Amino acid sequence: MPILDKDTDLTVLDVMDRLQISRDKAYDLIKKGDLVSYKIGRSRRIRRDSFEALRVGDVVSV
Repeated sequence: MPILDKDTDLTVLDVMDRLQISRDKAYDLIKKGDLVSYKIGRSRRIRRDSFEALRVGDVVSV
């Protein structure tokens, strides 16, 4: 179970903006496991460490 940290973890919209990708691409990355996420109610959050690992690793191809 991930540690919930809504103050530092990112929303899907944050990820879309920072990586300059579409909503569908963001959810594809979540579905593939490239981004680790969890839900709070109906809101989805992406773990910041997961995002940073993806960003630094240059895994995203748009």
